[in-house]
Amino acid sequence: MTAALHCDDLPAMQARLAPLLCQCSYAAIALHGPDILLLRAAHATALDDWLQQLLDVLGLQPGPDVLEYRDDRRGVVKRVAWADGRLSGFVFSSSSTTDGPAADSLLQQLQAREQWQGSRLTVFAPAGQRTVVREKIVCQCKQVGENAIRQCLERGDSVEQLKGTLGCGSVCGSCMPEIKRMAASVAQPA
Repeated sequence: MTAALHCDDLPAMQARLAPLLCQCSYAAIALHGPDILLLRAAHATALDDWLQQLLDVLGLQPGPDVLEYRDDRRGVVKRVAWADGRLSGFVFSSSSTTDGPAADSLLQQLQAREQWQGSRLTVFAPAGQRTVVREKIVCQCKQVGENAIRQCLERGDSVEQLKGTLGCGSVCGSCMPEIKRMAASVAQPA
């Protein structure tokens, strides 16, 4: 189990965690930066209600700024919290070794204090896959993305030529206003 949390009163939090940590075969608590509490714990078997008690002490209760992933069959619980659009804490509990890199990645994000980018659901994606930015699809009928259209326009293709080369605008035509705006912006660079 790995947990990390921004905490204003670290000594008080450590005192609240101490009784829980004493129940584990292994437990380590450390500072990660000036106000991030890092907790790692393990036990040979699951302790009754231990994880729920930990979540209560850390204040990671379900709500609009807390997401949870739970797979009871595999014994996986992941809970992540945000405050003011920034990651504020997380708990990853599983016996899987693949969660280590994901937890380390979240710890770096927690320390960076940057605004969360994209969907919060990506927090449960494997490490390294969180920053995938999806291309905007301009033509839904032919699934033509903004990058492909922009490349053709920048090499001098006309809007009519796009219909032949990419197929965009050749079915329903609802993408044509956007394509014409893109063509105008390429023709008149800012």
